Amino acid sequence: LNQYHRGSGYISKMADASPSQDTEPLSKKALKKQQKEEEKAKRKAEAAAKAEAAAREQKAAEEAGDISKGMYGVLPTVQSTERTGRVWTAIGQLTSALVGQRVLVRARVHTTRATAKQCFILLRQQHFTVQGIVYVSDVVSKPMVRFTGNLNREAIIDAEGELKASPEKVTSSTQEDVELHIDRVWPTAGLL
Repeated sequence: LNQYHRGSGYISKMADASPSQDTEPLSKKALKKQQKEEEKAKRKAEAAAKAEAAAREQKAAEEAGDISKGMYGVLPTVQSTERTGRVWTAIGQLTSALVGQRVLVRARVHTTRATAKQCFILLRQQHFTVQGIVYVSDVVSKPMVRFTGNLNREAIIDAEGELKASPEKVTSSTQEDVELHIDRVWPTAGLL
């Protein structure tokens, strides 16, 4: 019951793998090795399934509990069908006189520094810069903070929030005495 197999230029002898034919029993060492490999594969499959289930649960929880839904993300294409009445403030005009007011700015992302629950973002408009901060609160979710931290440099965004006095001078920006506490972020160009 031996068969010959003609392969790539040589002939090899293959044993028929029928269940009626007796095969040599494996040695103890080979059996142990085979058992270890089976256990390892089983553990790996269980860990992968567990990780996948945890990732699915976390994503579902984030999507269900995203309190900032609709306050960030990519907006649909503007087709000039309506006037919004929104007024943009120039970054050069953001001074301590406007502290406590809500402002809307359109600027380029100069830099971002994100941690788990907050993100500092330096916004640039011509040669003026202002520091913005997005942090997890009752109106800002963790996915929004993550989205803001992942914005590309030089992306143009619309950022809206309250202008507050900075506790310390922000030496990295031209508007040193104020910072923008952002609660709405919409990229308009250069996101990808």
